[in-house]
Amino acid sequence: MKATVAAEGGRGALLTAFFVFCGLSVASNLYTLIPVSALISTEFLVSQKSAALASSLFLVAYAAGFLLLARALDAVSRRGMLGAGLAILGLLTLGVGFSANFPELLALRFLQGLAASVVAPTILAFVMESYPDRRKATALAFVTAGFLMA
Repeated sequence: MKATVAAEGGRGALLTAFFVFCGLSVASNLYTLIPVSALISTEFLVSQKSAALASSLFLVAYAAGFLLLARALDAVSRRGMLGAGLAILGLLTLGVGFSANFPELLALRFLQGLAASVVAPTILAFVMESYPDRRKATALAFVTAGFLMA
């Protein structure tokens, strides 16, 4: 990719804002079930410890995905990988909300973690490959802030 593909002028600012929003949204998934663990426990008739497993499985899959999907990220286009990752993550997030039973919730949270793990490395690689040198540090600062604000 050329170094000026997407990051000049207003389009670059809009793309950076989109990346910040993606980072904030994806990283928020790390914590979304914590405040509702008591509800999960009640709804699925499991202990609160068991309910916390849904968050743990997401985190394990999220971390493992960084390692397992690294080669895939290099083999396909950044836009395609980001688009597919976000679409799959969106569908899985809907699925989590409509889980019929606890094992289904756990499976969907695990898959959700894998899908979420695609976003950060793809965005960071896209910024490094597509932004001009004078804009990279600022874009990376904003994107990283998006992930950390969650």
